[in-house]
Amino acid sequence: MENRPWYLKDNFLYTICLILPLIGYLIVLLNKNKFTHENWLPFLLVATIMTAFWVLKFLPTNMFFIGIVITIIIVYVVINN
Repeated sequence: MENRPWYLKDNFLYTICLILPLIGYLIVLLNKNKFTHENWLPFLLVATIMTAFWVLKFLPTNMFFIGIVITIIIVYVVINN
């Protein structure tokens, strides 16, 4: 395992991506060159999904549930392809 700074450790980065999606997304994107492609993709996936759910909360209530269903369908299609 490569020696990475504390803010790029796996557990910390997953926690930040789950709790603070936008900050986690920025950390993942700005430090892309410090990861291998195989290590970077799971972080990007978690950060993207959590950011999508975070953005959905700004929709009106009736659009929120439609947005969640559409997001789940898109994630399902992307993961299976």
